[in-house]
Amino acid sequence: MNVKCYKLKNTTAHETFQGYIMQLPHARGHDSHVVYRTRTQKRYNATAHETFQSYIMHGHLDVVRYLHEHHHMTARTTAAMDDAATAGFDDIVMFLALHRQERGTEQTMAVYAEHGILERMRWLHAHGVQTYAPRVLNAAASSGHLHVVQYLLDEAHVVGVYLPALNGSAKEGHFDIVKHFLARWADQDVCVAAAMRAAHVAGHDLILDYLDVHRCQCCQEKSRDVVLAKKTAKRRRCDKAIETNQIEV
Repeated sequence: MNVKCYKLKNTTAHETFQGYIMQLPHARGHDSHVVYRTRTQKRYNATAHETFQSYIMHGHLDVVRYLHEHHHMTARTTAAMDDAATAGFDDIVMFLALHRQERGTEQTMAVYAEHGILERMRWLHAHGVQTYAPRVLNAAASSGHLHVVQYLLDEAHVVGVYLPALNGSAKEGHFDIVKHFLARWADQDVCVAAAMRAAHVAGHDLILDYLDVHRCQCCQEKSRDVVLAKKTAKRRRCDKAIETNQIEV
């Protein structure tokens, strides 16, 4: 293949050539270009991590495998698994989990939770991707995947009350998840004001009515209009001061 290099304004021939070589394998995934890049990497001062990330984002599993087998992959592959999951390249996610010691962050799990792919979440957990954070629960709840929510709460042992997950499910109209959360947290005084506002704005009246009869202690004496009124920054600061006994009421 003939590679033409032109000197552009304010661009050295070296920089132009480097950029051209970098982009070809990223876009097409040709091993021949990868061999050239890895052998000339020091000369052209390219960042191996950025190169590898680009192959990940374009779904070139054959190139990723080549780089791994020839020891050209850097140790910073946590972001790589996250990027592969976000881009929808499940085969690359599986390859990284099987062949690399690094693992993804909660972003990887959140992607599969958002799409309700519980089988892959279980598989990743069994292969060392054990990050179950509130973000993962939020993704499942907001996307309406009750089976994933149940798994995270019952088997993955995500503990605590995560109001963003409740608010997200109320906003998106997932009534079954809203009821599941409130039943799960029945022994705790969960504030539903934000969830009520989210359901109201989105027009989910059934969820709004349900939340209204499951109010927390702090909202029991307030009218519905007051609860549904959006808090200003000043009002939020005032409420916080009252809660922390910084001012008297």
